[in-house]
Amino acid sequence: QACQMGMLDRVTTLIESEAATATERDSENCTPLHWAAINNHLAVAKYLVDRGAQVDAIGGDLSATPLHWAARTGHVQIVSFLHRRGANPELC
Repeated sequence: QACQMGMLDRVTTLIESEAATATERDSENCTPLHWAAINNHLAVAKYLVDRGAQVDAIGGDLSATPLHWAARTGHVQIVSFLHRRGANPELC
């Protein structure tokens, strides 16, 4: 939920305290990076990728990557960031 809301301080606390990881999945099979991308939280996305989040993780009802969700929702800065970090547009 912290990733959905763009709460970078909370995300940082959760990951650094090992209460959460950058790669775990929720009940919808989404990663924290999916939620950051869907909700246009670039700072959170950058933090998660720096902490090992997989830019090509497939998840959610549409079996989509964070790049797919960012593109679908028109979040150009997230799309650009994920592309620079190696996200594969062919998976979308």
